[in-house]
Amino acid sequence: MIIKKHIAPLTAVALMAAAMLGACSSSKKAADDRNQPASEVNVTPVASPTSVITTLAEGYGDWSDVSMPVKVNLLEPKYMSVSGKAVMVRGKEIYVSLRVLGFEAGGIYVDRESVYIYEKLHKVMLAEPMSRVSRATGLTLGDIQDAILGRVFVSGEGTLDASSVRRFKLSAADGLIAMAPDKKQKHFAWLFNVTDSEQPSLRSLTVDAAGIAMLECTYTQAFETVAGFVAPGVTLDAAYGKRKVKAGLDWSLSKAQWNSGATTRWKKPRGYTRLDFNKIVRMLAKE
Repeated sequence: MIIKKHIAPLTAVALMAAAMLGACSSSKKAADDRNQPASEVNVTPVASPTSVITTLAEGYGDWSDVSMPVKVNLLEPKYMSVSGKAVMVRGKEIYVSLRVLGFEAGGIYVDRESVYIYEKLHKVMLAEPMSRVSRATGLTLGDIQDAILGRVFVSGEGTLDASSVRRFKLSAADGLIAMAPDKKQKHFAWLFNVTDSEQPSLRSLTVDAAGIAMLECTYTQAFETVAGFVAPGVTLDAAYGKRKVKAGLDWSLSKAQWNSGATTRWKKPRGYTRLDFNKIVRMLAKE
């Protein structure tokens, strides 16, 4: 039985898991971004949606690995916040270590095969095959990395570049350019919204899994890093049936180390009790 005063780390990682594992939804509230300027995003219209999206694509740079501090905010069903450090190897691994009073309290590890979310005090974890993520959301590991960094991507094929702009149907309205893939995926409907401005930035990503589950990521204004433009804040709003969860990520991009040869050095926890995903979500709803 998990004691309430120790539930925060598990709650935070479980909410991250919910977003990844296809519990998904819609949000109108963007993540609170302490890294971006207070001024509003400039949405000066430009003549051609294609030119705007091409400018967006040209602003993305290559990267091989990154490590940086991150804050994971649980917004629903109740508020709490946990700080940590993230290490990502492009297309291969994501590791988020969450800490309380300087000690690791839990974490998230994702590679091409599996997803692990664990809480150390009570030695409990959620373990699922990566294939469940792909079935639930249509996302690959590389897509997830792009999504949490606020970059447009072609599902299963990588980050948007100038040559792949033609893979989307574009329509402009109300200061935004909607990007719908030219080829619909089975069971999934995708939509990116990008600011219609001289310096375009991804505003939101919505994935509708045949009306069964929905995911909406809402982003703060991206700014330039060594790896090109990245959004410092994202809110993930998720709904799966009657279950709804909302979590946010705030990246400390000013402290990010790109392309330094970082590795996760992660090892699978031993002797942990495996919890069912649905049980975790029900437990969170009662907190």
